[in-house]
Amino acid sequence: NLFLSEKNQSIQKTLAKLISGALKAIHIDRLDLDNVNLTYKNMSNPGGKGFALEKADVIFRDLAIDAESVADTNRLLYARDCWIHLVHFELPTPDSMYQIGMQDLVYDVRDEKMLVQGLALKPRYDEASFDKLIGHQKDRYDLKIDSLTVRGLGLLDMLRRKTIGRINTVSLHGVKADIYHNRELPQAPGRKSLLQPALRKAAEATIFKTIRATFTIDTLYLRGVDVVYRERSLQTNRIGEVDFNQMCATFHNITDDSLSLSVNHRMSGDVQTLFMGKSEARAHFVFNLTDPACAFSYSGSLAPMRASVLNKATRYLGLLKIRSGNIHSLRFNFSANTTQSTGTVRLLYDELSISILSVDEISGRLKKKALASLMANLLVLRNNNVTDPSAVQKAAVIYPYDPEKSIFNYMWKSIFQGVKVVVGMDQDASCLK
Repeated sequence: NLFLSEKNQSIQKTLAKLISGALKAIHIDRLDLDNVNLTYKNMSNPGGKGFALEKADVIFRDLAIDAESVADTNRLLYARDCWIHLVHFELPTPDSMYQIGMQDLVYDVRDEKMLVQGLALKPRYDEASFDKLIGHQKDRYDLKIDSLTVRGLGLLDMLRRKTIGRINTVSLHGVKADIYHNRELPQAPGRKSLLQPALRKAAEATIFKTIRATFTIDTLYLRGVDVVYRERSLQTNRIGEVDFNQMCATFHNITDDSLSLSVNHRMSGDVQTLFMGKSEARAHFVFNLTDPACAFSYSGSLAPMRASVLNKATRYLGLLKIRSGNIHSLRFNFSANTTQSTGTVRLLYDELSISILSVDEISGRLKKKALASLMANLLVLRNNNVTDPSAVQKAAVIYPYDPEKSIFNYMWKSIFQGVKVVVGMDQDASCLK
């Protein structure tokens, strides 16, 4: 650590003594270093692991050692400007379950801009091996990002002041994410975190903890994001999936810095995507980052779509096949915390018809339960609530928080509870069990 350690003070004294004699100054317009290994360790944190970059190219511009530059805190290694370039960089995650890699990284110290291309989080094991090694339910991620741009990444601030300050923007383009979850495994021990504590844990697991820095991202942009969530059902031993395509999202004030939180304790976000590749969906989120109960709110809407599109998820995850139906609109608005989620769901639909399924004990295939399906369509479900003036269109929901489930499960189950009330599935009907 050339800024914080006693060794740096010794170097500065040596340089000051050197230029006080016959040699008054050293100036180099450009210095190129190829295939360099960079190691950082904060000497004020003896227990810290530090971090290392291997096979980096470093370019220094306007490198000066004189009476003025030695005391200039705006220089990095006595240079006015510095570029760091990495190619094909890879390292394992702390748990050794993933490999983080990138094709190309360029960082401009003076302009505080970093560009990463070909960034990936790749599982080191296939799904079956991953499940066997983990031994309990845990999401498996396979992530690819075409480009990541960071503006306002102050390396000098991080090294000297132990804070990263405010990053202006982080932009991710061309993201492909595959998330897999196996419900056949036992529940993971411990509680799941809502976003606020998860944000703090994420910061602690990154470079920011290594250098004892906090972070604040003014704006996070996500563009061209495709997400596939796949889940293996305990009931069917099959995988159902939910797709979010062409997602664009913007989030503001992502931070773990106490000073920033004292000024603005709310993180907000807006998301627009194609749900199941068919229907435009929008959502708005607000998180209170200082509330002990992790309060947050979420609202959104779904444009018209054919209900049968949901069969990719409902067949294997809910033993339910949607034979017909048109969703005209879906709107939801919720407030939630670590106690419960409360809100409303408004759903307009018509021509709804379903089939109840079961798993054949011999073949393992899904088969229709004819009598149960007939009873569900005739006696339980409301076929249409658009033209029927007596039909329910809006439901009030109170859904309890389950600390063993994720925040995404919490939000989804709250919305689905309202959907069930509107269509009649909340009734105590044995055919829907």
